[in-house]
Amino acid sequence: LGDTWSADSGLGEELFGCTDPEALNYNPYATEDDDSCEYDQPGENHFVPIYTGNPYLAMNLYAFSVTLDGLNLTEDDEIGIFDGDYCVGAGVLEGEIGDYFPMVAATDDPTTEEIDGFTSGNEITFKLWDASESVEIFYVLPTYYQGDGAFASQVTATFDLEGLSMIDQDIPLTSGWNIMSFYNEPTDMNLQNIVQSLIDVGTLLKVQDESGSAIEDLGFPIGWVNNIGDMEVTEGYYIKVSDNTNLTTLGQPILLPYEIALTSGWNIMGYPLTSSQDAMVAVQSLIDAGTLLKVQDESGSAIEDLGFPIGWVNNIGNFEADEGYYIKVSTDTVIELDESSLSLLRVADTRDDPQHFTPVYDGNPYLAMNLYALSGVINGENLTSGDEIGIFDGDYCVGVGVLDGEIGDIFQMVAATDDPSTPEVVDGFTTGNEITFKLWDASEGIEVTDVVATYNMGDGTFSSQGTATFDINTLGVNNELELTDYELMQCYPNPFNPTITIRFTIPTQEKRLVTSLKIYNLQAQLSETLINQQLDAGYHQVVWDATSYHSGIYFVKLVNRNFTQSKKLILLK
Repeated sequence: LGDTWSADSGLGEELFGCTDPEALNYNPYATEDDDSCEYDQPGENHFVPIYTGNPYLAMNLYAFSVTLDGLNLTEDDEIGIFDGDYCVGAGVLEGEIGDYFPMVAATDDPTTEEIDGFTSGNEITFKLWDASESVEIFYVLPTYYQGDGAFASQVTATFDLEGLSMIDQDIPLTSGWNIMSFYNEPTDMNLQNIVQSLIDVGTLLKVQDESGSAIEDLGFPIGWVNNIGDMEVTEGYYIKVSDNTNLTTLGQPILLPYEIALTSGWNIMGYPLTSSQDAMVAVQSLIDAGTLLKVQDESGSAIEDLGFPIGWVNNIGNFEADEGYYIKVSTDTVIELDESSLSLLRVADTRDDPQHFTPVYDGNPYLAMNLYALSGVINGENLTSGDEIGIFDGDYCVGVGVLDGEIGDIFQMVAATDDPSTPEVVDGFTTGNEITFKLWDASEGIEVTDVVATYNMGDGTFSSQGTATFDINTLGVNNELELTDYELMQCYPNPFNPTITIRFTIPTQEKRLVTSLKIYNLQAQLSETLINQQLDAGYHQVVWDATSYHSGIYFVKLVNRNFTQSKKLILLK
């Protein structure tokens, strides 16, 4: 056989009734002459298949129509047939397609070490070459009439191809910090050139990527610098503007599905899709693999695990076109994004604007911290509609939440970090400072400053992009907690390993009440006595260290002369 396979080029009598094997073997990509078996040898083509000579166990592919931006392909335009990055077949047009346009693709030859064809079962993808514009088009959608879109040796596929060269993207930006991403690829990928329109009108202040590299104005004599380089659609970009504005781009759409590599720790992820989808569904593979720690959008809303019994929460709702997202993972991993019919029917946030507390920042919070109130009591009553929770770093209000009804299981708020790019203004908290709260009693028109938070997650200090969960109550006379009931509160974390914090309350009216707190196993046998002594009224907590115990279910039991309550604890090792 020599260096090539010569049984047939793969076109054969099936196409034209031509039986001249020499002509057929001459060039399997050429188009038919009107009245003969002679084909034109193409010149310097754009798409070059990875095999030479005749194709091995060729697959036949017939394009019934091929359009680019709604117009038919014509003379010297090309169609490339790809298996991943490998061009396994190609065709050059001599004019507009008539009834069909025949092409072949080669199977990978097992007798050669190099890859010289497709692998059966792999997905068929196409690219187009627009000869008049000298532009390669990679966004090509096939509609199959025969075949399933996968390569197969010596079988047939028929289809239409629709290519799209350019789409517009209009990215709305609010004054201050935003996170943006792109779903098209401009011809010029230099990110400074992409945002040049904002520089020209004087609204751009800074662009920063996940590595910290920036586009910014260093002043005379240096001017604007671009330490980011080219834009990547896998990436999201932090961008700060001086006024509400829009960034418009024109480029080729992104071919989906798209894989985004994530490194251990924080990343800024792009969302290269034109449609929204449920954000929790989009990251579910990372949750299932145990690698996702947190996702956060530009407003500070988050997807994260708040532990038992709440679990994972989605306060982002949908991933949206134009937006980028902070994402923290525990190891290097990959997320694949694709179009989805699953979108979250999320009702827009209908909370009223605060009437009493005013945060020190405008627009989106900088590197927001997420704070979740699990319960909130003001003067013995649950917080309710119109009441406000102010989050303070000293005298600065760095976040606020307005209740739209009686507080339930969880009430989400965010607080902003102080933005170092505005040194003359305090517009957020300082990491490590103590978190304090104030409440606004809307029904009474009273600000309450004597507020205590009991933390389930967090240590009571501010942390950029950190998380805290807590219960809020007010202080009564002589700084004693006004507690009206006994309660064995939620234990945290649960499940746990090896320590768990157990919290309980004793009503204000009780004095030096003898209280016991004991741990029992599943067989109701006493495992450990944590407390058995007189206690004052108020909040109490104790940490049980179960290092010496086996995994299993245990019960904590609170007993005094007036009250008994138990809760289940799950030790997982």
